[in-house]
Parts: sequence; C-alpha cells; structure tokens
Amino acid sequence: MKNVLLALCGSIAGVRAKSVKTALEAEKMNVRCILSSGAKKLFKQPDWAEKSTLFDAGVSAKEYRNGHPMRHIELAKWADLIIVYGATASTLSRLSNGMSDDLVSLAYLASSCPKVVVPAMNPTMWNAAPTQRNWQQVLSDGAWGASPINGKVACGDCGIGHVADTENIVSLAKKLTTNQPLLDKHIIITGGSARVPVDPIRYIANHSSGTMASALAQVATELGAAVSYISPPDAKRPKAPHKWHKAITNNDFATAVKSIQKADYILHLAALSDFKITHKADKMDSKQAQKINLQPAPKLISQLQKWFPNAITIGWKAADLATMETAAEALMKRENLYAVVANPLSTMGSATAECTIFLQGSKTQLYQCSKIEMAQKLWDIFSKQHD
Repeated sequence: MKNVLLALCGSIAGVRAKSVKTALEAEKMNVRCILSSGAKKLFKQPDWAEKSTLFDAGVSAKEYRNGHPMRHIELAKWADLIIVYGATASTLSRLSNGMSDDLVSLAYLASSCPKVVVPAMNPTMWNAAPTQRNWQQVLSDGAWGASPINGKVACGDCGIGHVADTENIVSLAKKLTTNQPLLDKHIIITGGSARVPVDPIRYIANHSSGTMASALAQVATELGAAVSYISPPDAKRPKAPHKWHKAITNNDFATAVKSIQKADYILHLAALSDFKITHKADKMDSKQAQKINLQPAPKLISQLQKWFPNAITIGWKAADLATMETAAEALMKRENLYAVVANPLSTMGSATAECTIFLQGSKTQLYQCSKIEMAQKLWDIFSKQHD
C-alpha cells in the first residue's frame, strides 16, 4: 500500500479535499492529511487531518533531543507521494522560492518523493505574471502539475482557476505510485531542429517539431526518470517535470549535453544541421542573387560515447523506405550505438508515428500509432536494458 500525504492549502477549493482523500483510499492508498497555515485559518480542523502547523504538531527542541522525529521529517520520509491540494498564489510563491514556514512547505521541501501540485484560485490571479512565473518554477523544480480548469470559482468569476477534477488527480497519483522501471535513472533527450544562421535574420533548419522527443520525455518521467530535455524554444516540450536546456545551434546542443553530469540513457532525436556556413554574411540583399557556402558539420552523436561511455545511447534516423535499413545499420556501426530507431520521411510532422528499431543483430518493426503510444512501446524495450 502506497502512502500519500494530502497537503491542504488555503483555497476555498479545499472543501473538496475529503472527496480526494476518499477516492485515493478507494484505490488502496494510505492517506494522511495536513493543513497549511492558510488552510488552518480558513477551515475548522477536520478530524481526518494532522495537526496544522509545525508548532501545533508539538515539535519542540526538547522533543527532538529526546529522540522524537520532527513531524515534517517523519511525514517526508513516510510519504511515497505528496499532493499539494488547492495551492494558492501564496503557496506557489513559497514552494517556488524554497520557503518553509508551515508544515506543508516544510514537508514538501524535506521530501524526495514525487509531488503533485494542484492550484486553485481566481482566474485573474492565476493568469497574473508572478503566479505564472512561480508555477513554471515549481514545475521546473520537478513537481507534477494538475493545472486548474475552466469553470466558475467561489467568488463568482468564470475562467481558468477551478481546481482540477478529482478523477484526474487520482489517475495521476496512481501513475506515480505504480511500477516505475526508470526510477532514479538519468536520461538526456534532444529534440527539435537546430538552426544554421545565414545572416542576422535568416537561418537554415528542417521540419523536425520535437513531438516524438517530447513524448519520449513525457513517458520517461512517468516511469520515474529524471529527464534533461534539450531543444530550441519553439520545439514541442513535455508537460511532465523535466530540466530544460535551451539550444538553438549545433554548438548550443553540444554545450548543453556536456554540461550534464550523469546519463544512463541518451536519446538523440534532435535534427542537427549536417552543414555549417563557412562565411556568414551581414544581412543579405534580397534584390541580389546570393551564394551560400555549405561545408560538412561535425556530428554531435560521434561525441556522446566519449562523454558518457556507460550510457545506453540511441540514435534516430529519418530516411526513405528504400534506404532506411542500410542507413540505420551504418549509423549504428559507425557510432557504436546500442540502437537506432529509423522512421520513414513520410511521418515527419505527422501526429502518428511508425518506426523500425535496429539493435545489434535484430530489428523490430512498430506499426503506426500515436506518438505517446510509440514512446510507451519504445521505453518498454529500452527500459529492460538496465534491469
């Protein structure tokens, strides 16, 4: 039975917290509830909640010296999952800045388990720039988000700010407390298209959107991995928690990869440029014919094994069907890769995916499905390599 710490905050949406607790318990989860300082002021202490603040919990220097665990440390060690329910703008500010001035923020900071933050507030407050900045920081720091939905809130206003549906929160809780074969694994995923500047306002790129890379990062995080995701700002990014590294040029991608300290897997999907421009001009005159001198660019994939010799490195290859197998096998042999995933050029930009996985001495064809489904199938294969 998994232990879930339900942390109730000072939003009026907290009146729904009992139904969340009941739904979690129906899924055979052991639930304890604590209150933030704001929640204690708003709600009468429910009989199903822990004492509401660190000091009310009876933790004193004397008790600590006598060997009693400090309550926030005890709760943090007990929990397999923390759900911060009805998070207010004030809560998001505290969590994003590492403040620890009540039991909720203390337990949150002291725990290394997965966390789900469920905001609820007035739509104008939700859309305010400081709130959105704090929300993005909470997600970047590794929390899962159950974003507010469109609806009527307690003050009578309508818009995005209504607390997420209970069934969605419980579904996410189940996902984060079930078998996670990638737990504690560090994964680097590159996605999107690199740019080669032609002049100050023009560049060469390709059609890669980063959608498949984003799906793989999403699923990897759901399976317990810590994901470093490297992409340009306009590429698709996963909704799941990840550490994002901005990269625009080939050099940016290389610098970002080298800055990462550890990798158990590297999935190199980004479409880096095969060429560099030897003489980049000032802004070109659009009224005159222009010549661009393209020269072969160094390959990032050739450096990955040198930088991370113990990582399982997987390359991607887009090619036409007639040459796909030959190209994939040549890439795997040349770069000493664990595997190459080859996809037909016709699937680029599509909402669906199909591919063939080339392993040493074998190949497996995966037929057309959504990119999230494809990511799940691929990780089902890749995750077994560290068993």
